[in-house]
Amino acid sequence: MSPFVDELVAIVGPSHVLVDPDLRAPYEQDWTRRFVGSSLAVVRPATTDEVAAIVETCARHGVAIVPQGGNTGLVGGQIPHHGEVVVSTRRLDRIREVDTQSNTMTVEAGV
Repeated sequence: MSPFVDELVAIVGPSHVLVDPDLRAPYEQDWTRRFVGSSLAVVRPATTDEVAAIVETCARHGVAIVPQGGNTGLVGGQIPHHGEVVVSTRRLDRIREVDTQSNTMTVEAGV
């Protein structure tokens, strides 16, 4: 692996940095299979601190990021096209607060 990928692994752990093409494939196409791209890696953070560290690392290395939630968009904005890093928010799946008085919830991006 490259020093850049090693830094990402240090942030989220080896099982949450996908570099194998077969493991990246579901993140590199939309559910309609209309849009297909290619990424350098898929990174799956579990905390906002990990997201911040990933963004800082990518910025320092000059690597673009494509954020991806449920990969359900219809215009391909969630698909990497030029070797970017996909940052999947699926592991950010906590419900932070339920306010029954105002009928609102505070949730993380992957909920």
